[in-house]
Amino acid sequence: MQPVLSLCAATIIAAISGCSARQESDLVASPTSAPAPALAANPLASFERMVNGRWKMTALAGTDTFDTWHWGSGKRSIRRMTAGTAPSGEPWHAMTVFYWHPGRKEVRTLSVSPTFRGVSEGTFSFDGEEADGLVDMHQTTGHRVFGRRWTFEGPDAYHDELLDKVPEGFSLQNEWRRYRVEAASEEELTAERILVAAAKPSDFLKPIERLLGHPWETKAAPEVAARLPADTLHTRTTFEYVPDADAIYGRVETLGPDGTPSHTMDLYLYHHTGAGVLRCLALANSTDGEGVVYEGDITPGDDGRSLRFDLRAHRSSAVSPIEARIDFEPLGSARVRAWSTEGKDRTLIFDHVCRDRII
Repeated sequence: MQPVLSLCAATIIAAISGCSARQESDLVASPTSAPAPALAANPLASFERMVNGRWKMTALAGTDTFDTWHWGSGKRSIRRMTAGTAPSGEPWHAMTVFYWHPGRKEVRTLSVSPTFRGVSEGTFSFDGEEADGLVDMHQTTGHRVFGRRWTFEGPDAYHDELLDKVPEGFSLQNEWRRYRVEAASEEELTAERILVAAAKPSDFLKPIERLLGHPWETKAAPEVAARLPADTLHTRTTFEYVPDADAIYGRVETLGPDGTPSHTMDLYLYHHTGAGVLRCLALANSTDGEGVVYEGDITPGDDGRSLRFDLRAHRSSAVSPIEARIDFEPLGSARVRAWSTEGKDRTLIFDHVCRDRII
């Protein structure tokens, strides 16, 4: 395994987060929902009630799954990790993220689940007591449109409905009752860690599998440091494989002079079933408080020694196209480059050789 990739994947995005942006005139709102106005406060504030403990759901077959919620960087996103047992008796894991999209001015959602390699993406609205959303679901069986609806029954329980879009409107396909219980015990956490450690990514994730295994720290070389934002000079990146869902979650922290970590970015890497490509969603802090959303495709090189990232960096009123490339070199190093591709120009904005040194 080449550790340098796990260092460089976050380095690319951290580096380009300081690039200038242009006005985006052709950014199209979601076709399934009109953009909602940004709230004066955090547009995800209603999700605060979900964080404590975990939410249990018991299927008709008697099996249980549990949802645990985690805030993302700057509280501009929140991640729901689902673990438990499917009605068939098989282990079940899924990952969902809700995030504020500063370009679309709406809360978006991305979910990756084991059911026919399901990938869903769409919009979501939550006022604290009721929530509804509209998502495009891509599975190996095809594409469908679903509605989601939550209705709370007090502080610790809610009714969750899945609605299938049909010619006549929406038809109830399934429903669940979820209620809050205590956090997992240490014994449960240990069993879960053992299960996750034994799981192996599918062939779809082989090109990025080497991200996994260890946390990594890196510092920018002196000749590069002067050209990077001060808060990206020393970073720690960890990656977590989500079995069954077959996705990777990454967490990026910057380390202060005294080693104090600051959570600055979340990475979601997965294979998009509908598009048939590897995708990257990165959610980062920004000085304006609205955050930056990076999204795009990852293309492995034919030689198996390179990765190309084609990303768009979305801000509150602008979008910047970014092309980045990792070329693996001898002795465990890799050359990382990124270009701004504004209009007809292609301007190099980052060029660095990452080495397999661990700080």
